[in-house]
Amino acid sequence: MNREMEHINVLAGEIGFRVATTEGERQAAQYIEQELRAYNLQEIRQEPFPCTTEGINTLSPYLFTAIGASILAPLSPLLGLLGLLAAPAGVLGEMRLNKGPVTWLARRGTSNNVLGVLPARVERKACVVLLAHYDSVRVRGTTKPNAERPVRKFLARIRNLFYATALGSSAVGVFARRTKRKPLTRMTQYISGAAGIASLFLTAPLLLDLSVRGVDGEGANDNASGVAVLLSLAEQMAQLPLDSTEVWFVATGGEEIGLVGARAFAERYGKALKDAYFFAIDTVGAGRIHYTIQESFPQRADVPHEVVDILVTASEKGQYGAMPHMLREGGTDAGAMLAKRFKAASIECLLQDGKMPEINWPTDTRHYVEPQTPQKVTAFMQEVLQEIDRRVCYNKKHTRSTIVERNPYGKH
Repeated sequence: MNREMEHINVLAGEIGFRVATTEGERQAAQYIEQELRAYNLQEIRQEPFPCTTEGINTLSPYLFTAIGASILAPLSPLLGLLGLLAAPAGVLGEMRLNKGPVTWLARRGTSNNVLGVLPARVERKACVVLLAHYDSVRVRGTTKPNAERPVRKFLARIRNLFYATALGSSAVGVFARRTKRKPLTRMTQYISGAAGIASLFLTAPLLLDLSVRGVDGEGANDNASGVAVLLSLAEQMAQLPLDSTEVWFVATGGEEIGLVGARAFAERYGKALKDAYFFAIDTVGAGRIHYTIQESFPQRADVPHEVVDILVTASEKGQYGAMPHMLREGGTDAGAMLAKRFKAASIECLLQDGKMPEINWPTDTRHYVEPQTPQKVTAFMQEVLQEIDRRVCYNKKHTRSTIVERNPYGKH
């Protein structure tokens, strides 16, 4: 019996798309809660949190601000300069803090985290939090991660260059006006205006793409597969709890619009779980098991060596062949925890060339999922939990100095 595929068929097939704040996401939350209750876990509940709707892109207003400021700069260099400086500062604030004026104004919906707790059998000496987001993404033309986009990357670099040009010319324009240098003032006006119009032209395709509703897909790999592993682990671990390790099973909502559920969980339980281990199970439907050693969203952070050592040891003991991976694009719930300086890592499955399987695209369906892969991830995560419990029981510390340097696709 493949319990993982049963869960995937319900989430991706019967429920279907589960975009944040939609009825599909609510149905998925109810299904997960029902399953956790069937396993007789403790403290099972849904915890609501405010969330933007999927149709609102939090960063779009800042993009418009930057472009508008560069176009305004020829008329008022000081206002243009302030706008150009405020836009990136606002973006960084929204991304890192999950707070800001746009986020506050856009929160018109509600999502939920669904959680259940499996206490330690004897005495709680450690805690592990397993995270898997259950919402899906509404597919648009710019979201497919595997597509080769040299033209798009080139245009992004050119757009950044125009932004820097507008910023620099506005700063010079402010100085020129204060010193009453009319030729220099006129020159900076021409440069900043041209840079602003060019930025608008290059950004138009992205803005157009954001205005399109998009296509609702199954989200089988991303991330019905991760939730399936989470539920299967809860069912199996409930029959034989760990001696000294408490395990939290947390299905997060609103991940696809900025890790909102994981951040809400961290804000609520951060102090209580400051010494816990966090593992995000994300996109594990096909490919080879990987674990992150660095994540880049919402900010670049390295996975602690202790966590990497646990993952390497568990992989070697079970011969799972799990490999290290640097997540340079996109983000997972583990990234939200790393930003808070918690011990965290993501578990993913990648193709042999190191690319993500079919996600964020209409092809992310149940037919793409390899039935044995989620089962293998479930077994691997069991070994990870056992390894943590062994270290707690025997108070052993392991150190490895060459984990990161190993060949990602060679043998251990």
